[in-house]
Amino acid sequence: AEVAELRAPLRVLRPGLHLLPEERLVWALSQQLYARRPSGGLPLDPLVLQGGRRRRTSPNTGANAGADAGAAAVTRTIWVLDVIQGQLHLQPGVLYSRPSCFAKDQVVAMCMPTCKVGIHSDEPPLYQTPWSCRKLGAGGAPGPTPPPPAPVLHHHPYPAALEHPSNGKLHVFYLYRAQSEANYPLANINAANLIGTMWYLQNEIISGAWGGGVKIRFGITRILRLRVQVRATQALLDKGMSFGVRVAFDSGKCTGPDCAYDWKTYGYNVGCNRFEDRYPFPTEADTHYPGGVWYSLPGPCPSMAYTEATAECKRADTGGNCPGTPTGAGDCTWNYVDAGDIKLTELYQSVGKTQDQFWANRKSDAANMEKVKAAQALFAKKYGPDPALPPCDFNRVKAAQALFAKKYGPDPALPPCDFNRVKAAQALFA
Repeated sequence: AEVAELRAPLRVLRPGLHLLPEERLVWALSQQLYARRPSGGLPLDPLVLQGGRRRRTSPNTGANAGADAGAAAVTRTIWVLDVIQGQLHLQPGVLYSRPSCFAKDQVVAMCMPTCKVGIHSDEPPLYQTPWSCRKLGAGGAPGPTPPPPAPVLHHHPYPAALEHPSNGKLHVFYLYRAQSEANYPLANINAANLIGTMWYLQNEIISGAWGGGVKIRFGITRILRLRVQVRATQALLDKGMSFGVRVAFDSGKCTGPDCAYDWKTYGYNVGCNRFEDRYPFPTEADTHYPGGVWYSLPGPCPSMAYTEATAECKRADTGGNCPGTPTGAGDCTWNYVDAGDIKLTELYQSVGKTQDQFWANRKSDAANMEKVKAAQALFAKKYGPDPALPPCDFNRVKAAQALFAKKYGPDPALPPCDFNRVKAAQALFA
């Protein structure tokens, strides 16, 4: 392989990892060699870059370890190639001869002058997990061989406690979503109760709010019904909530509020917001659809749009959708199955109205509730009635208190506000 061939986009073990230039070159070269490997194995020794010349060396003999030792960009790579369940990974093992090399965990290590145990604030927030700072070796000699790592299918970007199931209740209920005729797996989406979905249709899809009279946007033709199972993470339950903040997804990408903090702190949780709370959206004082609730359902790679999501991102940023019964672990909080649909044309016919007549009076609470009742009746006729929804219990105050406590520690109790207007008036008269 020529160096010129290595200018293709470089893929690293996980996003946000800081690699020195020579490490990036080794990784890129390794990708190409792995792709060209003979079938039946990975015949690669650890690689060394010396003075612009690529050489192979053995970590057991330390061959060439002292050659060109003063060159600024000439050192040994800390990475060893390995294949885990069919995927190419880099594991710590072969060391630099200049600075010391420290392990963060079983997968990541870096060479640096010193290492501070704990969180490194200069890392991207999503990957601020503690460093163990276990020294891998000194003076260019390989350090102790680490125990074989567990299969690395993805990286949990949250504290270790979120890797365990929660003791939360399993909630089973139905959500709705405006949809075109296209069928595809649903993840990194927003859904709603039926009231919230009808508000979305009224205000974002079909009403004349977008100009030019009543028109349909995005090719929407039907309302999907989803049977969802949700179990909260222990981090959420410990704050007295079963649902997190409802985040927005734009073409599959989480756009806020504060997605990375949310996933890192509470795992890939299902979020919700009641219209009456006016946070994060809709923000108007009166939506004319009282009782509306929106939800967010995070799937693989919620940090990228559908058209940009890579296989690496999906492995590293797993989302909360999991098969079977959700456990409440940080990466297993929900799943769904299709539970039917109704066509918008069916809905209009069921009440004997045209499309324009059906969506009239969009600022009338009474008229809008009649629209919701018509949709409820049609779904019930086709599939039976829905069970009650669990309460949307996300609490913005509790979430803010938790954030302050995490950053600065818990607050002491406030003294009572004991101002008494009567006593003050009596003192004034006296």
